[in-house]
Amino acid sequence: MPQPAPDVPVSHLDPVNQRILAISEDKIEGFVRDPMVAIAEKSGVDVDTVIERIRAMLRAGTIRRVRQTLMSTNLAFGALVAWQVPQETPATRAAFFTSSEGSTNGLGAGFGPEVAPSG
Repeated sequence: MPQPAPDVPVSHLDPVNQRILAISEDKIEGFVRDPMVAIAEKSGVDVDTVIERIRAMLRAGTIRRVRQTLMSTNLAFGALVAWQVPQETPATRAAFFTSSEGSTNGLGAGFGPEVAPSG
């Protein structure tokens, strides 16, 4: 990775960095093959400058990381969900999912009667 020039502004208050950060913080929707190009297009900053500034801000600690955040509710209808459930028996796990604590809607209607404990 080439080193940015030593005089590249790294402050989040720099006007160009503000434009880049305003777009890169959750303004790119869906899967993008080249997110740096998308940031450049939406911010009005050329792609080489976007890359140079992001690298410089990473090295300076202005930003900690560059990553893509997947919002599961935006990927498809429904959502990805994970629970931490009791490990005692299948019946207690089923009881957890049909309780208000394990419910997907908070009303005790987790997955309906088809997963209610059998005894």
